[in-house]
Amino acid sequence: MSVKITIKGSQETSEYAEAKKLKKTFEEYFNQNDNGEIIIIPSATLYGQEIKDIDLIVIGKLKSHLIRNIHTKIYDTTLREPVIIKESKNIFVNNFCYVFEIKSHRAESITREGLTLFVKYDNKKKDVTSQSEKQKYSLKSYLEENTGKSPFISNFIWFKNVSSESLDYLTENNLNNYLSSNFKIIDLFKKAFLQNFPRCAKDENGMYRHFASYDSYFLKNDDIDLENQAKVFDIFLENKKGMGSLTRDKIERLNRKLFKNQNYAEDLGKKLIIFSGKAGTGKTTKLLNAAFDLALNHQKRCLILTYNHALVSDIRRIIALQGIPDGIDSHTVKISTLHKFFKDVLEGFNIGTKPNEVGDVELDNYLDDEIYYKLLNELVDFIDEGLIDEEEITNLMKSNYDTIDFEYLLVDECQDWDEREKVVLYKLFGQHNIILAEGSDQLIRTKLNCNWTYGMRPRRDFNKTYENKSLRQKKSIVWFINKYAEKVGLNWLLEPKEEMNGGRIIIKIGDYTNELHNELLTDLYKNNNVPYDMLFFTPPNNVTKHKNDKGYTYSHFNKLEEFNMLGAKLWDGTSYQFRSKSQYPIDTNQHRIFQYDSCRGLEGWSVICLDFDEFIRYKLETYKEEKNENELALETFEQKRDRFIYLWSLIPLTRPIDTLVITLKNKNSFIYDVMKNIYKENEEIISWLE
Repeated sequence: MSVKITIKGSQETSEYAEAKKLKKTFEEYFNQNDNGEIIIIPSATLYGQEIKDIDLIVIGKLKSHLIRNIHTKIYDTTLREPVIIKESKNIFVNNFCYVFEIKSHRAESITREGLTLFVKYDNKKKDVTSQSEKQKYSLKSYLEENTGKSPFISNFIWFKNVSSESLDYLTENNLNNYLSSNFKIIDLFKKAFLQNFPRCAKDENGMYRHFASYDSYFLKNDDIDLENQAKVFDIFLENKKGMGSLTRDKIERLNRKLFKNQNYAEDLGKKLIIFSGKAGTGKTTKLLNAAFDLALNHQKRCLILTYNHALVSDIRRIIALQGIPDGIDSHTVKISTLHKFFKDVLEGFNIGTKPNEVGDVELDNYLDDEIYYKLLNELVDFIDEGLIDEEEITNLMKSNYDTIDFEYLLVDECQDWDEREKVVLYKLFGQHNIILAEGSDQLIRTKLNCNWTYGMRPRRDFNKTYENKSLRQKKSIVWFINKYAEKVGLNWLLEPKEEMNGGRIIIKIGDYTNELHNELLTDLYKNNNVPYDMLFFTPPNNVTKHKNDKGYTYSHFNKLEEFNMLGAKLWDGTSYQFRSKSQYPIDTNQHRIFQYDSCRGLEGWSVICLDFDEFIRYKLETYKEEKNENELALETFEQKRDRFIYLWSLIPLTRPIDTLVITLKNKNSFIYDVMKNIYKENEEIISWLE
C-alpha cells in the first residue's frame, strides 16, 4: 500500500486498540494507487492546555485522492462564503486533522436533547457534545503554540458499541459528527465535509468547476511535515522525565492518602472541613492532597476554586504530570478561578445575560467589580426567596459537567471570599461536601474575613485543623521571616520543622545581576532541580500594559530582554495572554515570573523578590480602607493600613524552600532599614550585596 499509516503512542492504553482498528479501516479503504501518509496518535496529552486528554488524533496528507459524486455544501472561494449547490462534486482530499472522542456506551445509555448528546455515568447525564467541541479547540491551540500551524480541526464522537442503525434512530438521521461502531472511511470524510466545507471556484463562465478541494492545513502538502507535527505530542513525556526534584517531591507528597487515620477522615461528606494556618504552613498543599486522595483513592470528581490565575496555572501543571484524567467519565481534579466559576453559574441561571452574535447567552463586562457584585446580589436574592430549586440546580449541573458538576468542592484562601459567594456555594454543593483552606492573617482581595462557620457548632457541623508549623521553608528562612514580622510590628510567629536545616537569604541592593543569577542556577542544578523551580516576583512598575487596535489589553514584564541577557529565560506570568488562556510553562528550562499579587500558593526552590521595597510602597499608596460597622475603632487608618500591608508582605517571603533573594531599590526606605537591622543581627545566614 502506498499510503503509509503509522500509530505513534503507548501500546498500554485502551485507545491504542481503537487506533489499530482505525488503521485497519483506513487500509481497507485505500487502494494501491493512493499515495500519502497518515499518523494516528492514541491517548494524547496536550501538555499546557486546560483540556488535555484526547483519545485519538489523526493527521494525514494524500496525493491526488479523489472522492467522486459527493453532495455537500461548498465554500465559494470567490464569494468567500459557504453556499448550497444542487449538483454533486468530485472532491480532492489533500490533508486533514481530526480529533476523536471514543465512547463505550450502548445505545440505551445515550440520549439526545436538541443538538446535544448526553451519555450516562453513575446515573447522571453528561454532555459529550460539548466535551468533544472543547477538545477540538484545545488541540488547535496546542498545535498553534508548538508548531506554528493552525489547521481546521474536525471533531468526531466514536460510539464503538453502537450500530449505525441505532445511531441513525437516535439522531433521527440529522446531520452530525457521530460515528458508529463499524463506520467506513467514506462516512468519516462525508461528516468532515459538513464541518470544513470543500473549496470550489467558478470558471470563466461563472459556473462552478467540477472539482473541489478539501484541506485542513490550507498549505501545500510539501510544507506539511507530519513527523514534526507528531513530535509535539512527546512534550508531555519529555517534561515528565525532565522535571526537577522539587516537582517530584511535591507529586509524591500529594499522592499520600490524606484521609487514612486522620481525625477528619470520618467527617468527609458529613461536615464542613477546614484546614487553617499561617502563610507557609501548607494549607494549599493539604487542600491539593485532599483533592488527589478523593480522586485517586475514592474515585471522586473534585473542583478547586481560587481567585489566583498563577495558582491555577501551577496546579494544572501538577494535575497533568500526575496523569489525573479530565474527562466526564471518570474521577478527576479540576481547578478554576472563582470568577470563571461564577460566570458559568450566572449564565446557567440566565442572570444578567444577553444573546451574543451566535445566539448563545453571555455576560457583558463581567469582570467589572460593580457589575459582578450586582449580579451576585441578584443571585443571592433568588436563593433567599426560594426561586432556585433543586431541579434547576440539577439542570445547571447537567449542562455544565466540566465546570460545575462535581462531588466535592475545595476552596483556597476562603477567608478572602465574599459572603455572597459563600451563600451560593453552600446552596450548590451543601456545606458537608466542601473543604476549605483558611489563612486568617492573609487578606489580599478583601479587608474583612469571610465567616464560613457562622451559626455552626464546632465538631458537630464542622471540623477545623490548625497549622502553625512551616511546611516548606528551611530553618534559616523561617528565622528571617519571624524576625521581619517582629521588625514591622506584627504579632506573628512561624514554627520551623526540626528536620529542615539550612536555608539562605540574600539581600541585593540595586538590580539583579548575571553573577547572582549564575550562582543561584548552579545551586539549583546541584540540588537536582530545574530552572522552572526558580521563581521571580515583580511589582507593577515593571509590567507594561497596552491596548491593540481592537481595544484588547495586553501586558508583559518590561525587563524580559534585560533578563534574557543575564541568562534568565523567563516564562512571563505577568502577561494577560497567560491569564486569558490559564496555561502553564511547558519548557522546564524557563523560570517563572509573576506579579506579587499572584504569589499566594506558589513555591520555588529559589524565590527572587524583585524591588521588594517598591512593592511595599505601591501597596501603601494604593491601600483603601473597608468600613466594618461591627468593628470597634481601636486603630488609626495608618495602623490598619500598615498591619494589612505587612501581613500581606509575608506571603511572598514564605514562598521559597531553600533560598530567598530580596532586591531593594531605595536605601532611604523603611524596608531597607528593616533588612539592614536583621542582617546585622545574623550575618552568618544573610548575604548582603551592595
